[in-house]
Amino acid sequence: MPACRFVLTEMGNCEYHPAFSYQRNGPPAVLEHQAVFHLSRVSTVAPDMQRARRRLRRHLWVMGGCTLAGAAIAFSVMPFLAGILPTDLSRSSRILEAERTVAGKPEICFFGNSVVMNGLDAKRLSEALPEHPEIWNLSSTGQQLWESVLLQQDLPDSVQVVVQGVFANTLEEPPNIPPNKYNALVMYGFRPDEQTRRWAESYLDAASRDYFFASPLRHRFDARWMLSGWFNTWVRSALRSDLTVDRAQTDLYYPRAYTRKVSDSALKHQLEKYIAGHPPGEFHPDPQTEALLVELAESYRRRGIRFVLWILPRHPEYSRRALGDEFKRGLADYLTRLQVDHGITVVNTLDSLPAERFVDGSHPDDIGAAILSQTFAADLKDVAICSSTRPSSSSLR
Repeated sequence: MPACRFVLTEMGNCEYHPAFSYQRNGPPAVLEHQAVFHLSRVSTVAPDMQRARRRLRRHLWVMGGCTLAGAAIAFSVMPFLAGILPTDLSRSSRILEAERTVAGKPEICFFGNSVVMNGLDAKRLSEALPEHPEIWNLSSTGQQLWESVLLQQDLPDSVQVVVQGVFANTLEEPPNIPPNKYNALVMYGFRPDEQTRRWAESYLDAASRDYFFASPLRHRFDARWMLSGWFNTWVRSALRSDLTVDRAQTDLYYPRAYTRKVSDSALKHQLEKYIAGHPPGEFHPDPQTEALLVELAESYRRRGIRFVLWILPRHPEYSRRALGDEFKRGLADYLTRLQVDHGITVVNTLDSLPAERFVDGSHPDDIGAAILSQTFAADLKDVAICSSTRPSSSSLR
């Protein structure tokens, strides 16, 4: 073993000196290296590390507190903000409010997506019907079947005919609703009743069903999207002069959002995008969607309300290239079966409008809406005369 010694220098350093080591065949060899420990540094490192740890803990507590405070603020104020921030989904709030509080007594209500918004003038239709019944257009942007079912939960007692507008190809998809759309309904005050909860359990796709039964706490936190939604709505209204945003959010009769024809290049781009999303082929109805339609019609029948399924018009180019003759033959057979086997009244306007009656790839213009209103005037007269089960208190009967 080598001998060693520690030397405390005047500078406060402790030096380690191995004096020598033994060799197998010779005298001890002096080792030239040495280890120097700086006591002055050791004495200051530990307190510095302790202070750093304390600062880090304080910062973590501050960050955690700010996060919790922000979450608490969001939890408490989001219901208030939901009522005042205009977004693409604000119309749903207006619909729920109208069903609960508006003094008018609608006898006919239309539901569906923005094609119904643009394609159905309720006042024009009312004027074409006997005794001019009150008709509401309760469609909204992107409103598919399940969202319509939710909005129909709290219909006024005066309603005697419900018209559900759908795209033909959505009959091939299971009932679903995007999370932000259901979140908006919850924030606007919607609460599902027992029947709606049973239907959700039975017919919704898995992702929509999971979110449908999510906790109220989660819905409040998820409502943060409304802030970005408000900004997007503001930017869109500023950039697109063809949109009538205020009317689309509040009008219960003709909430027409798309008023100006798009350019030929924009129309071509839209159609190519839509067509790419649905290659032509056979029509394959989704069994869950069919079961929900049958259940919905039967529920209305028990209440004395007529249920009408409206197949919405599509641009002729889309109808020809994305759907095709084989699809439309299968659709026609399916709609006949719904009428014969389940007593569902069907109005099929898939190919009822020429290309010039569209402002873009999907939405009818004002003349197109007049044509559709004339179609419904005849169909609703037939529905009222032939199919009523409610006592004759309606102006339609």
